[in-house]
Amino acid sequence: MRTSDPAFDATLKKYQRLTLTLFYPPLLSLFAIVSGYLIPNYSYYLSYSFSRFLMLALVESNRGAYSFLYFVPLLASLAIAGLFLGLTLLSAKGKLYPLLGGVALYLADAIYGSLLYGLGLYGSMDLGVYLVSLFLHVAFLVLYGFALANYAKLVRPSGKPGNNP
Repeated sequence: MRTSDPAFDATLKKYQRLTLTLFYPPLLSLFAIVSGYLIPNYSYYLSYSFSRFLMLALVESNRGAYSFLYFVPLLASLAIAGLFLGLTLLSAKGKLYPLLGGVALYLADAIYGSLLYGLGLYGSMDLGVYLVSLFLHVAFLVLYGFALANYAKLVRPSGKPGNNP
């Protein structure tokens, strides 16, 4: 969709590129989960905190059992990747709620990861894993903030409240 305003087109392209970042964290997490199946005692640096917890609880403690529970983390990671793929496609079409939903889910995972380091719950993280996870969460949340800012520019291109032609 091209308009007569080149600034609007540039902002739209930037927004659509930034919405693709919604799919990168679940894709990284899926690769980390698959790596966890192949490498015993893997640290899960790039996985979601929730997926990491499932891997520690159901795979690392039962390595070699090959029951249904052994594959639950992989199925959950595939479902999360599918959900975020849908959210990415909807937000690239210009919808706001999928972007906000993806940001909320990712922020919830960041908070859960912080609890895993700070409170010493089951599956607690080492400092190195926590720092990598924190850095990735903050970096992607900043990118989501840029996507929201570009969405705001698309809705109100002049930046002024009121009626826009």
